[in-house]
Amino acid sequence: MPPYLPWLFLAFSSGAVNTGGFLAGGTFVSHVTGFGTIAGIELQKAEFSKFFLILTVPLYFLLGSMLSTWMVDRRTQRSLEPYYHRPLLISAVLIICAAIGGHIGILEPFYRKYQPENHYYLLVLLCLASGIENSVVTAATGGILRSSHLTGTTTDLGAGLVRASIMKRGSLERQLETRINLLRTSQIVFFVLGSGFAAFCFRFDSFLGFLLPAAVTMLSIALSFLKK
Repeated sequence: MPPYLPWLFLAFSSGAVNTGGFLAGGTFVSHVTGFGTIAGIELQKAEFSKFFLILTVPLYFLLGSMLSTWMVDRRTQRSLEPYYHRPLLISAVLIICAAIGGHIGILEPFYRKYQPENHYYLLVLLCLASGIENSVVTAATGGILRSSHLTGTTTDLGAGLVRASIMKRGSLERQLETRINLLRTSQIVFFVLGSGFAAFCFRFDSFLGFLLPAAVTMLSIALSFLKK
C-alpha cells in the first residue's frame, strides 16, 4: 500500500467537509482565507457584531491545529513514534457531531442563506476538525501535503514543476522532486473527488452527508496502522 494513501484520504475528507460547509451555510470552512474576506465585507457594511463574530471562527481552526500539534509533538520531542490517530479520532467525532446535530435539528437547516450567527456552531465544529486534520497531514508528510486547502499545494506544485524541469535529467534530486510533485497532484485530485462525492451525499440526505468524511477519516486511521 502506498505510504501516503492515508494522508490523501484525509484530503478527500477535507474536500467533503468544505463542500458540506458551503452547501449548508454558503461559506467554505476548511481554510481561513474565506473568513478574512467575509469579515472585511461585514466591516465595510458596518456590521460590527457580525465582523467580530466571523473573526472568532478561524480561531477554532487555529485551536484545532494547536491541539493536534500538542498531541503529536509531545511524543516526537521524546524520540517516540507520534500517535497521529488520536487527533484524527477527535476530528472524526467532531464531524459526526455536525452530522447528528444537524439531523436532529440542533443546527440550522441546509441551504439556508448564510448568516454567521445562525451557522456559528456548525462552523466551529467543522473548523476545529479541519484544523486538526490539516495539522496532522502537514506534520506526517513533513509539509509536503496539506489536507484542508489547495492554495499552498498549488503554489508548491508550480514551483516544483519548474525545479524538476531544470534539474539534471536522471538525477536523484529530479526523481525526488517528480515524486513530490506527483503527491501534490494526487492531493488536489483527492480533494476534488471528496468535494464531488460529498455534494451528491449532501443533496441526498443533507447533514448525514457529513458521515462520509467522518468514515473516510476513520479509514485513514485504519490504513495508517496497516502500513506499519
